[in-house]
Amino acid sequence: SLPLMRPAIATSGGLVLMATVSAFGAPALLDAHRRVPVLSTRIYESLTSDLDGIHYASSLATLLFLFALVPMLVPTARHAVLTGKASRPSLVRLGRSRGPVIGLVLLFVIAAVVLPALAVCGTAFLRIAGDFSFDNLTLDNFRVLARPESTEAIGNSLWLGVCAATIAVLLGGAIAFIQIRTRHRGRSALAALATIPLATPGTVLAIGLLLAWTRPIDLRNT
Repeated sequence: SLPLMRPAIATSGGLVLMATVSAFGAPALLDAHRRVPVLSTRIYESLTSDLDGIHYASSLATLLFLFALVPMLVPTARHAVLTGKASRPSLVRLGRSRGPVIGLVLLFVIAAVVLPALAVCGTAFLRIAGDFSFDNLTLDNFRVLARPESTEAIGNSLWLGVCAATIAVLLGGAIAFIQIRTRHRGRSALAALATIPLATPGTVLAIGLLLAWTRPIDLRNT
């Protein structure tokens, strides 16, 4: 079965690779003291701390964009997915390995999801971070939600999220219709172009938008 899964594994691995390489939020917070710089944080530092930062940031963003294109340029063997009558999946009995396997899965879920979520949510209810006593519990931290800047940020996020989702569904539906229901010669190229933003790091897109809509036509604050 592994050779049949190779295209899916390669595609998934490429997406995870690009999501990791282009991640900004977590590396920026962890790199507060500039201990371990990565491409995304270095691009941001170039934009904000150097007179010629836009040129340096563009160079680094180009490198990041090339990383994103590499998986798309690697030739792969043609394959087809055949669908048919549903069948019951075959079960693999783990035997004595069942306990250790379940333990490893639970350990991963706890370390990657549960503990970070508890740390964030738990700290929101504490006056002093790290002190989990009952006397340290408070709801005063949530007063930040009533501040004008917070309500504006929440409203902007919801509005942009709804608009982005609506536009993406409409454009995605149109592209899918052209790809499947028509015989235009350029339909394959259109589908390929539609996948590029998914593989392109957000930092690269942000710099591209900054350059495209400020020079020579400045559309900021409009």
